[in-house]
Amino acid sequence: MIGPLAVLVIFLILFALYGNFKFPFTIALGVVLTEPVGALVALKLTNTLSVFRRPGIARADGVSVETAVILVSYINKLRWKERAFAKLHTEAFCCGLRADHE
Repeated sequence: MIGPLAVLVIFLILFALYGNFKFPFTIALGVVLTEPVGALVALKLTNTLSVFRRPGIARADGVSVETAVILVSYINKLRWKERAFAKLHTEAFCCGLRADHE
């Protein structure tokens, strides 16, 4: 019961941050798609899926949410500066995760 409630609270916080459902849905969808494809498949292929690995998976989910929020925020910042849409995502991925960008 706590897991779905935590996801709902995080979704509502993201809605409050962005003011619409498009960006929180995009972030949530990215996390939902990356966990099974990345972490669980890799652990299953190496036969190391155990209860002791679950906290690491939860931590990786938190990092992926944080990265997605940073990228979406930086892309929105570039959109407000009216950058070309074709270059927007490339510039965001190259520069958006650095701490020294403007």
